[in-house]
Formats: sequence, C-alpha cells, structure tokens
Amino acid sequence: MKNNKKYALLIFLTLVVCINKCVSISNANERPIVIVIPSYNNKDWYSKNLDSVFIQHYSNYRVVYIDDCSNDGTAALVEEYCKQQKQTNKVQIINNKSRQLALKNIYRAIINSDDEEIVVLLDGDDMLAHSEVLSTINAIYSSKDIWLTYGDFKFLSNPSASTWTAEFPAEVINKGNFRNWPAGLTHLRTFYAWLFKQIKIEDLFFEGDFFKMTYDVAIFEPMIEIARHKHVCIKDALYIYNDINSINDHKVNIKLQHFLNRIIRQKTMYKALNESKCNITYDLKEQGKLKADILVFSLNSPDKLFSFINSLYSKVTGFEDVNILYQAQTKEIISKYEKIKNSFPKIKIVKLDSFTGQFQPSIKKCIEKNKTNYLLLTTDDINIVEPINITESIYWLKKTHAHGFYFGVDKSMLDKLKQANSPENSKKETEENPYNLFAVDYPLPINLSINESESRGVYAWQYANFINEGIGKLLNMTLVRKRDLQVLTTIPSVYSIATLEGTWGYSLPQAKVGLFYKTSSINSL
Repeated sequence: MKNNKKYALLIFLTLVVCINKCVSISNANERPIVIVIPSYNNKDWYSKNLDSVFIQHYSNYRVVYIDDCSNDGTAALVEEYCKQQKQTNKVQIINNKSRQLALKNIYRAIINSDDEEIVVLLDGDDMLAHSEVLSTINAIYSSKDIWLTYGDFKFLSNPSASTWTAEFPAEVINKGNFRNWPAGLTHLRTFYAWLFKQIKIEDLFFEGDFFKMTYDVAIFEPMIEIARHKHVCIKDALYIYNDINSINDHKVNIKLQHFLNRIIRQKTMYKALNESKCNITYDLKEQGKLKADILVFSLNSPDKLFSFINSLYSKVTGFEDVNILYQAQTKEIISKYEKIKNSFPKIKIVKLDSFTGQFQPSIKKCIEKNKTNYLLLTTDDINIVEPINITESIYWLKKTHAHGFYFGVDKSMLDKLKQANSPENSKKETEENPYNLFAVDYPLPINLSINESESRGVYAWQYANFINEGIGKLLNMTLVRKRDLQVLTTIPSVYSIATLEGTWGYSLPQAKVGLFYKTSSINSL
C-alpha cells in the first residue's frame, strides 16, 4: 500500500513537472504584445472592453489604458475595476489632466514601447471578439515575416451585418499606391512598435499639433507603404466595433474628418523597407553606440571657454570629438587660448584669423572629418546647469525623426508665446481653411512622455508655429544631424556666427519638428 502511494505521488509530481514545462514552452513562444486603449467617456463600456482583454488565453501581454480626461468618471471606474479583477500588474493606467485626443495618446504610448512589441489597438468602447484573439495574432506573426495586420470585424448593433473589409489588389501593393485606394485598413489592426517608429512625427502634425481626427489613416498609410507585402488581411472577425456610441468621430464632425483625410492622403508616400526585418533598433541597449561630436565657437573669451569645457566634461555624456573655433584680437588672448589647448590636448582647437573666408570651410571640415552622424553646436557664452545625455537625445531623434534637439529651449518659453495661437487671435474662416481649424487653443508644447507628470519629459514643437519668435537657435546647445548642416556649408552668406545663426533660422523647414526637455539645460552668461 505504501509503495502504491509512493508511485501515485511520483506520477503526480511528474505530471506537475510536465505541465509546468508545457506552460513554460507555451509562454516562451508568446511574442510580447501591448494593447493600447485610448478612451474617453466610456463609463458604459469600460468593463466589457476590459473583460474582452482579461479573458484572453495569453500571458505575455500588457495594457496601456489612456483615459483622455473623461468627465463621466471613467478613470476612477477603470482603476477600481482593475483592482477588483486583480489585473493591476497587467494594466498601466494613464489619466490625462487635459484632452489630448486619440492620435497623441496613441503616439505617446507606442513611441515609449519596446521595438519588438506587437501593438494591438483597441478603442475604449470596442471589444476583442473572443478569448483567442491574441493567440491568433501571435500565430500569424510567428508563422510568417509579417509586420502589420488588419482584418474583419463585427458591428455591436448587428453582428451579422456585412463589413467593408477587403484585401488590397496586387497592383496597389506593388506600387505602394495605398493612399489612392478608397478602402482602408479595418479592425483589428496590429503592427510592430518598430514599424510605427519609422513614421516621421511631422507627418502626423497639422497646424502645430497631432491630427485631431482620422488617426487610423494618419498612421496606417505610412506603415503599410513601408511594409508593402509584409502585411496580411485576417478574414476572421477578431474585433467588435461599437457603432452604438454617439461620440464616434463620424458622428461628431464628419466634415472635419473628411478634410483631414484628404490632407493625409496628399502627403508624400513612404518607401518600402526591403529587409526581412528592420535593421534599425532603438532599444536602450543600443544607446551606447549613439554619440555626437561637439563644435564650440569662442570670440575673445578664453576664460569663458575654460569654464565651459570644465562644465562640458562634468555635465555632458555621450560625445566623441570636441572641436573649438576661436577668434582672438590680442596676443594676450591668444596666449590664454594656447594654454587651454595645452590643458586639453584631446580637444581640437583652431584659431581663425578672420571668420571671413575661413569660417565656412572650417565648419565643413568639422562635419566631414569627425566620426559621428550628429553634431552639437554651441558658443561658450553659456552655463550648463542640467546633466545632458546626448545618447538619450539621439535616441529620441531617431525614433521620432525630429529635426533637432534644443537644450536651450524649455516649456516656459513656448508657453509665453502660446497667446499667438489663442482663439481670439486666430485666423477667420477662409476658402483655404474652410473649417476654421486655426481657431483652436493648441496645446503647445507637446509632451511626448507617456506620463504627463514626468519632471523632465521630452517635448515637441513644430517650427512653423514659432518660426519668427527667435525659438530654436542653432548655437545654443543644439543637437542636429550632420547631413542637415551640409546646406550651410554651401551658402555664400554664411561667413560668421551671426550669419550662421541667421541662415539656420530662415532655412528651417517649417513642417519639421524640434524636441526639447521641459526645463532648459543651460543658462546664458
């Protein structure tokens, strides 16, 4: 009898081990998924929405639930419901203090996600169709070289009703002519986060802010152009679309929806990526490879330069070569510069007898000879007051495709100029602007951090909004790609610091977007 009990116990333990191994193998095959849920005033739908997620037979997923300043108590209800369902470890809840609208919320969630995560978009009033949705998505991405999916759905009001889901014709896919094809990408829509990060942030902007409607067209047209054949249309309905909700975009302002849709479809087509997988990673592990060179201008100020160099090495990380171009009017000043040169032998310090004639070739040489693809430009007439991680800033430039990172700009500067965009100063309705879109108090600058309360979050602004306001000076600790400086080495009018700064200002492409931290990293001396 005792032996029988031992055998029974042994068999039981063996089964437990086998089951655990099977579960481990199953989990190991589950690709990471992030479900992004933008939500506004969904007190009547939040539980059905979240239940459709919680019942998934899938473990390797997380949820970013973004309540967009609901006034019906949705945020508190969601927080309490997640606690009741013991899902707080799975769900990150973001409670916006002001309305941001869908595209901005989605952008911030995905741009801060891991590259290899599969993004599943689920509106806050919609539902996943059944408990195997995530497993189905995982199987599709695992079996083929797929970067993006879309598919069929059911209407909440009439599940048996026909939908307009359709595959793209081969000719459209081959030519990338998706923008001229009337049918769009329908729910359920999924994609890799790294694919989303190929979209230039400027292409998601209109009049200084993210598109206020038609976010699906804005992000999916570029992504499917990039993916081309590496997408699939899923014929099975994986999504339940809530056509009952009275605040759907087409029920709120269909006129504006059509207007923005036309603007998006007129944008330049993206080129296809032909690699089997994108070979650019923005993972934090790769950040050590992202560095910049530094170019400093000094005018008869060796003492300032000495202090600046010391603060540079104590406050700034992530740079390779340091180059200094200086002009000195007396032998005494020249002597001081020579002492600095001897004190910092690794720094390339070059004297210019006259900026006329030597200035532009010196910049060109710096751009061409140095090791990295990025250059930080500044004068020595500043004091670095906050730590600067250049590698982190390049990381942000890469994943947003922004034009420059401005360490001398801060949120308060743009807040003071915000009045220029207030409704009372806005343009009237015109033939070119039929929906009076300028009459909006744009929430500038735009916080790109997932958490609005971050003390030193990354912000963005579009150049066109403050092009004449003196914001975004090049020589105020600004990080740019070297290729964007090439034009400054060919314009004859660039022969001094003043002309360099001025030419940069008026040559900035107005559609481009600049980045900065909430607080400035420098003070002017």
